Amino acid sequence: MSVYIEVLNENDNVPLSEEAVYYPSVVEDSPPGTEVLQIKATDRDKDPNQEITYKITSGNPEGFFAINLMTGHLILILIKIFVKLCVDIS
Repeated sequence: MSVYIEVLNENDNVPLSEEAVYYPSVVEDSPPGTEVLQIKATDRDKDPNQEITYKITSGNPEGFFAINLMTGHLILILIKIFVKLCVDIS
């Protein structure tokens, strides 16, 4: 399963994540709320008031995952999942 996450901000430079692609794993029978990973991005813009936000853009049609808009924490919502996970940052 591939989950695509978009990292956004509203100024000149594109935010950059530490990795272009993450390969986390989810242990079978993990409870809802289990953190899968945290995406960390930085922005080279000079305005410190510009915030980076995160959102899942595709690859999550069953709603297995949710991402915190401000922190980039990707969490497990549904527990009937046992797949290899690839998270692509675009």
